Amino acid sequence: MMPLDYIKGTRLRLMQTEAIYKMTSDTFHLANFIKVRKHDRVLEVGCNTGVIIMVASLSTDQTCLGIDINNEALELAKQNVALNEIRNVRLECVDFKHLNQNNFDLLVCNPPYYRHQNIDADHARLDVSLSLEDLAKHAFFVLKDKGRCSIILTAERMGEAIHIFAEQRFALKRIQMIHHTLHHPASSVCMEFSKLGRVHCKVEAPIVNTGV
Repeated sequence: MMPLDYIKGTRLRLMQTEAIYKMTSDTFHLANFIKVRKHDRVLEVGCNTGVIIMVASLSTDQTCLGIDINNEALELAKQNVALNEIRNVRLECVDFKHLNQNNFDLLVCNPPYYRHQNIDADHARLDVSLSLEDLAKHAFFVLKDKGRCSIILTAERMGEAIHIFAEQRFALKRIQMIHHTLHHPASSVCMEFSKLGRVHCKVEAPIVNTGV
């Protein structure tokens, strides 16, 4: 049996392997950033081993959906859901751009960090399969009016993300900067956008990244 890790701040146990993209501080920060309400229907795009969708499921009485295009990661996510005896999470292997379900209250995604430059590079860090434009466009389709989309990106892409989501009629509602130290510029940023929301943004207290 593979060794077990714990998701910080919860009692959730987690199986991980070297072959599949492991939980990082970004995963942890996004899981803490999202605001899940009691009756929210939550969708995670690119759920990997299930960390964020399992954390989200603890705060809602609705069924949560995690999707990924990596079958191997999904199988491990299913094992993690079973390990923690979670009953309100479904997992499906599907490309987000081809997802036909909608009416979600919250979409969560840790999207690829960098624009595609080299086809041999790590796809987990490049927007080969899902660009920000595709994410924003299809998020508008799957979310209810006033539904929220929460993401984490490198800080240098913040302006790009705000522009792209605004083009798809999303308003930035919350933002939180992540720093290696308070003496360094922000390295990452968590953002929450609201579909057809009014322009009013809350800036959360910054995070100093201490890892997971």
